[in-house]
Amino acid sequence: MIRIIFTTCGCLSCLFGMGYGEGNKLPFPVPPSPEIQETEKQPEITILEQAAEKGDTQAQCRLVVMYARGEGIPQDGGKAFIWATRAAQSGSPEGMMLLANCYYRGTGVAQDNAQTKKWLLKAAEKGHPEAQFNLGVWSEQGMEMEKDFQAAAAWYRKAAEQGLPQAQNNLGMCYLQGKGMEKDELQGVMWIFKAARQGFSPAQETLLHIPGAGNSATQTALEEIKKILRNDIRQNKNVAENEKLLRLIRKAESENQEQLTESGALEQAAEQGDAAAQCKLASMYAGKDGRKAFLWASRAAHQGSPRGMALLGECYYRSIGTVQDIPKAKEWLSKGAERKDPSAQYNLGFLYSRGDGVEKNAEQAFMWYRKSAQQGFPAAQDMLGICYLEGLGVEKNEKEAITWLQKGAQQEHPGAQYNLGVLHECGKGTARDPQQAVVWYRKAAQQGFPKAQFNLGICYLNGTGLEKDERQGMIWIVKAAQQGISEAREVLRRTPGEGTQKEKDALEKVKAILRNDIQDGKNVEENKELLRIIEMKNREKSDS
Repeated sequence: MIRIIFTTCGCLSCLFGMGYGEGNKLPFPVPPSPEIQETEKQPEITILEQAAEKGDTQAQCRLVVMYARGEGIPQDGGKAFIWATRAAQSGSPEGMMLLANCYYRGTGVAQDNAQTKKWLLKAAEKGHPEAQFNLGVWSEQGMEMEKDFQAAAAWYRKAAEQGLPQAQNNLGMCYLQGKGMEKDELQGVMWIFKAARQGFSPAQETLLHIPGAGNSATQTALEEIKKILRNDIRQNKNVAENEKLLRLIRKAESENQEQLTESGALEQAAEQGDAAAQCKLASMYAGKDGRKAFLWASRAAHQGSPRGMALLGECYYRSIGTVQDIPKAKEWLSKGAERKDPSAQYNLGFLYSRGDGVEKNAEQAFMWYRKSAQQGFPAAQDMLGICYLEGLGVEKNEKEAITWLQKGAQQEHPGAQYNLGVLHECGKGTARDPQQAVVWYRKAAQQGFPKAQFNLGICYLNGTGLEKDERQGMIWIVKAAQQGISEAREVLRRTPGEGTQKEKDALEKVKAILRNDIQDGKNVEENKELLRIIEMKNREKSDS
């Protein structure tokens, strides 16, 4: 489906493009500073506003999130916009990103894509990886600019080199498809591997479709990947995650051999006009041989298969075996959607929500999301929940939002699980239940969803919904930071390492993880910088 490849994370600071197929996500909490946590005499909001008035951009950014979400205070888009503006105008890249988000979502100001682009560009030029990634998505999709695949690839590269897995995945796909650069399967597979290794599930899924493609460069890359994984396992590095990836690749290779045998029988049936066989072949070839995927999707679609229509629409959208053609993608998705294919309905809703190839229409998007969700499609259930929560194409209804997010979460959709956790933590649409929030954060975090990893880490650090555990908290924060979550990086930067023995042990674990990753050649510069900042803060504390 369209949702798999070109993605963005969807937190308050990053709401552009295709996000795990779920589109825009709820904001996640930004942790208070240590000084605020240690103060009991004044409410957090008072301390933050005092710091913000003095020009503290971290406090200003925190206030943006609190007012945008109504976190512990009445929701106030106008104040969120004011503080985002002040932080952005003070030169804060995160503030610029938040201001771009205000303009994008119409928070405290009229929705304005031109202003969104302006501040997105400013943040990107300051090195903000999520901004760089989103500019890549906008360049690729032609939002507020002409489509420019070379510019998209350049922005993806900047963010990818900072370790942002979404960008690594998209850069890899650019290499594999020859979009904006010369086609290079070896580089493509290696970049996708970098994202997959960080737990980025769309990259892992993409990686698992690559084995058996019959391309020597791809096979070379896969052999190198297996060698890296085996070596790290021998050295006791990230054993559980590396063993998981190795098992998945081996399983995919084994399944591919079975598929090669199966494909003979399938092709025979497909040649005889079996639409189900044609659709299965289109899906099998989608990550291996775009030309064959397009051929079989086309044959299935032209003989009236709703699933074939959905697949052909996807081929036109993602340039699988053909040049990208959004109008044709919309045409075939519409045909499949009208014939009740749930993936076509979901993807058509996505086009309407974005205004991609069609006039932007929140009501139409909602209608198609609902039709897909009612058929049990988990990504649509997640998006339908968001529509009800934010009043996108429908009147706001928090209880309905909860209902649909629960349906998606129960089908193990990480975005729905994360969003459900946020609502339980905030008490929106349901009674406030930090323990239940932790349950959903953990489910999404274990699937590699970085925003859930961050929130779970904060819950551990604050003892929210579970017993306080600094070590576990910092481990989850590190996982989120390594996937490019800027707030997680900021937590690490602000962690001084003083206090209880547990806090000191937690920090030592963090430093060990960072040193290990540096030794492995993973995000070297970023991890060195984090390590330098943490150690410098420790020295400052010991000297005071």
